[in-house]
Amino acid sequence: MFKSVLLFFVVMFSSVCYAQEACDKFSMVSFQEGEKITDFYIKIYDKSKTIVLYDNDTGEICIPVILFSKADSIIVHHKFKKQILNKDFNFSKPLPFKTESELDEIVLNSKKYYTEIGPAKGKTIPHTLGNNQISVLSFQIDSLSSGMNVDQIKFHFRGAGLFISTKSYEAQFKVLIYHSLDSNFEKMTQLVNDNTSHVVDFRGRGWLDVDLSELEIKIPEKGYIMYGLQCVNGSLNISQNKVNKNKDLNSAFLMFYEFRKPFISTSKSEYIPRIKLQLFSYE
Repeated sequence: MFKSVLLFFVVMFSSVCYAQEACDKFSMVSFQEGEKITDFYIKIYDKSKTIVLYDNDTGEICIPVILFSKADSIIVHHKFKKQILNKDFNFSKPLPFKTESELDEIVLNSKKYYTEIGPAKGKTIPHTLGNNQISVLSFQIDSLSSGMNVDQIKFHFRGAGLFISTKSYEAQFKVLIYHSLDSNFEKMTQLVNDNTSHVVDFRGRGWLDVDLSELEIKIPEKGYIMYGLQCVNGSLNISQNKVNKNKDLNSAFLMFYEFRKPFISTSKSEYIPRIKLQLFSYE
């Protein structure tokens, strides 16, 4: 009886310690107006990898203390501006962030035209990706997408549910975008080439938007684009749509080999992942 009670308290203590894993709540206010800032993200650089955390329009990010303490550098991004976060930052107060710049004024005076590519109809059950597994879509470049700039890529993730036992929360992934002149992607060019790991920082279901505007990716004049993600840690539950409801898009299978070129299969599938690519141009 005594051993059972002791074991109970040990388990409870371990659970409490795990649940109370230390994190610091980070927020920002405008240096000019003093108003709370939303729609920002933080890049935490640690040796050869990068972790990205998003505020998801809440105006607050909970940064794990262990990540903050081990980071080589931490940079806060908001729109077209960024600021280094010092290691001695006081989390009890919001960070004053300068929101005005000449670049912001240029953008405000130039009207942007947006177009979004991705499935919109025929929702169906999600698909789960494990470590190093990949989910991508492909489409043919047309007059609407040719020459446009990549603004962001959007992924719709699901948590555990009726058809899925794993969670997407805290899983990490990398963004993939390739270009090829042929539909079979036998010769392809990588348009996104960075070592950034993005983190699913919400529970349940929802969209995660990854800002790619700083990479200055431009869609070529002709050919085919393949875009999606690779799971690098944990498991990801990607929402899906029926391909017969989105006939301009094709699913594609992509596998990497260590000493050979990637294997590509663009055979049609019944379902496609709910991933959207947002493009823009200046009018």
